[in-house]
Amino acid sequence: MKAGRADLCGPVDKNAYELYSTLLRDYGPPGVVNYSFLQTAALYSAGRAAMAFESSGQMVFISKTPARPKDTGVMLLPPGPAGSIPTAISWNLAISPFSAKRDAAWLFVQWASGPALQKELSLAAIPSPRGSPANSPEYKRWLDEVPVRGEWQQTLNEMRANGSSELGLPIVANGESRDYIGAPVVDLVLGQQSFQESCKIAT
Repeated sequence: MKAGRADLCGPVDKNAYELYSTLLRDYGPPGVVNYSFLQTAALYSAGRAAMAFESSGQMVFISKTPARPKDTGVMLLPPGPAGSIPTAISWNLAISPFSAKRDAAWLFVQWASGPALQKELSLAAIPSPRGSPANSPEYKRWLDEVPVRGEWQQTLNEMRANGSSELGLPIVANGESRDYIGAPVVDLVLGQQSFQESCKIAT
């Protein structure tokens, strides 16, 4: 952003777009521009990808394939010129003020976000926004069983310590902004337009 407007056409942006697009085009799977995170996780879990850039929540899918936890390593993305500021967010629960069953909804929220269920989810390789599950004896034993689990927990610790909850641009139409930001990547991967042509449309 620059002066409240999108600023995607600068030299730094060009370098970032071209690096990311080159990796996808030259080393990614066919049709990569149409992949969702579930398809990426499935491809990696099947042993058909050497690496994947994914959220910490995808460990649950990798863990379901017996061979993957044995040959997988986990780390944060390497820092760039501006350093490393990982995105650290979690899904939230809320109760509508118009709900006819607010008391029941409040009980559900307490159960779903409570330490007992969060520990159970952590043992299934689903990261918890709570820090307490990581301190339980059961979870520590679970981490020690497979090396990649400890690496995963270390990345979670780093995300909690240094992460930012800012996801995307500080605007209301965030979904639409993602389409604009992604358009130059698609154009570069498919060779449809140059970076300058594509980013001008996005701004």
